[in-house]
Amino acid sequence: MTNTRKDIFEMSEENIQNAVEQKPEDIFSQRVAKIQELTAEGINPFGKRFDGAMKTEQARAMFNPDNAVQVRVAGRLTAFRVMGKSIFADIKDSSGRIQIYIQRDTVGEDIFKRIKKFDLGDIIGVDGELFLTKTGEITVKVTACEFLTKSLRPLPEKWHGLTDIEQRYRQRYLDLIGNDDSRKIFM
Repeated sequence: MTNTRKDIFEMSEENIQNAVEQKPEDIFSQRVAKIQELTAEGINPFGKRFDGAMKTEQARAMFNPDNAVQVRVAGRLTAFRVMGKSIFADIKDSSGRIQIYIQRDTVGEDIFKRIKKFDLGDIIGVDGELFLTKTGEITVKVTACEFLTKSLRPLPEKWHGLTDIEQRYRQRYLDLIGNDDSRKIFM
């Protein structure tokens, strides 16, 4: 479950503690419930194709401040920030990371509500136009968003990642998702 700053301030101390100390089994059962919701809406939660997508590195290279450039990228959600009628998120693929910006007015109310239910680790595809934010980051202003694959397990902690060396070797796939240095060495 993604909490906005407003949601966190409105939560009681008990709820904050519960949100911080969620057990992996609880997260798993919540995500299974989301799969059932997606299936009930007629959406296949696993294995949808997204043809014509480019790597995030290619999309960044295409940015031109003078001309509007349309891109189609797909990747794993690694950050998600809801800000009222807008969402900023990061998607990551094998070439790197790119920020996406989703406005409720652009994608529509129904799709915006569905996007707010996405979890970190889910794989999505977006179409949109590249622009530069006030902070100077190349971002995709999303005009269309497709849900591609649901993630049942949470990603490793963002800042610390996998600190146990044995776990890094046993679960190499998690290390490659969460650790850019490991992925670069592997490539």
